[in-house]
Amino acid sequence: KDEYFPSLKVRLNAQVDRRKYLSYNCTKDYSYVTPKILRSRDEISEVINNDAYKGKKWLVFVDNKDLGKDIEVELVKKRKIFSENDVVYIDAEFDIKAQKTVDHIAQINFAKEKIVITTAVMDCGVSFHDIELRNIIILADTEESFIQMLGRKRKDGKAINLFVCQLDSNYFSKRLQSVQRKLSAYHKYKKLIDGLYEVHGQNGSVEYWGPFAFYRAGYSPWFSMQTPILNSLLQSEAFTENMRGIIYFYQGIVANNKFAVRRLLDLEKFYEDMIAELAMDNFAFIKKIYEWLDFPEEEIRINIVKKKEEVEAQCIQKIAAVIANYVGRELTSDENEKMKSELLEDVKYLLKNEKTWPDSVKANILKNERPFSQDQFNRLMDFLKLPYTMAKPNRSRFMISKNEE
Repeated sequence: KDEYFPSLKVRLNAQVDRRKYLSYNCTKDYSYVTPKILRSRDEISEVINNDAYKGKKWLVFVDNKDLGKDIEVELVKKRKIFSENDVVYIDAEFDIKAQKTVDHIAQINFAKEKIVITTAVMDCGVSFHDIELRNIIILADTEESFIQMLGRKRKDGKAINLFVCQLDSNYFSKRLQSVQRKLSAYHKYKKLIDGLYEVHGQNGSVEYWGPFAFYRAGYSPWFSMQTPILNSLLQSEAFTENMRGIIYFYQGIVANNKFAVRRLLDLEKFYEDMIAELAMDNFAFIKKIYEWLDFPEEEIRINIVKKKEEVEAQCIQKIAAVIANYVGRELTSDENEKMKSELLEDVKYLLKNEKTWPDSVKANILKNERPFSQDQFNRLMDFLKLPYTMAKPNRSRFMISKNEE
């Protein structure tokens, strides 16, 4: 205000004196949020059906259509937890049911359904003032999307349970590949598109103007120069999809969306950083979410340690429950392999950041479609402090026994 007020006053012929200017800070305050961590997306239906939250209202933001539809089917048709009138799924296609829900929310700021599942199509322009809505699940991997989604539920002085999902490096690798495909398509034609708006100065300099300035200055680009990119758009659906949002047309001529490109470059860097951090810490993304919510560093540390202990205890409990089904009988190699397949997800999780195990040993024990060797199984039991031992009565049989206390 202080910097631009004099020039505004002149340009607006002193009428600015009759206006009021308010200065305010936009500080973060998410003290009303209680974060809760889901280990995987498979837990979404489970937590909605948990006795502590059963019958409550939920707002669920998903990051892809298939997942949103799967959750709806799981809740309504498979588990039969809710009736079709209790659950609505909303995406950009807006079927009749979804459109009615969106119109209802827009008019009175709450939904009739108990469970609203939606993609990012609802992350702005809609507000929930529903005091019964106390549970939100957000699957978003960038701060802007995450905060936008959280902001759909307006503060009302009461606490919100915010469920977030622990994402791994595989997830971010796929996101990175998607971004890099778009950037690759962009770089292929960047020079051509910029050349459409090339302006040569008197001293031999070359500038690349945007289409608006280019036309306002009275220049006209050569239409034929854009033929290669138009051909690619017509011939390849994949190319068209990759360039969606990166290019646009102004007065019939293609132009680069510089903001979209900058956004992709920022995402590329963010995803690369997350992959590197997750290689060292399973909870790196969860820490990032706590930072977005502006939680104090010590509180973040305490919450992460608590959740780590909780998740690790759950993994060990599940492993013990599986092994108990195989105790006391001779196992063939196929049965041993089947047992390993039932344990593998939890074992992978527990060993991922374990520094005392050589990488080669971890790689061998985590191989798919291979039975446990006697040494592998017993070493794993020692590490997990579980009271089981594997013996090998003969070359083709395995026997698991429970140790005496």
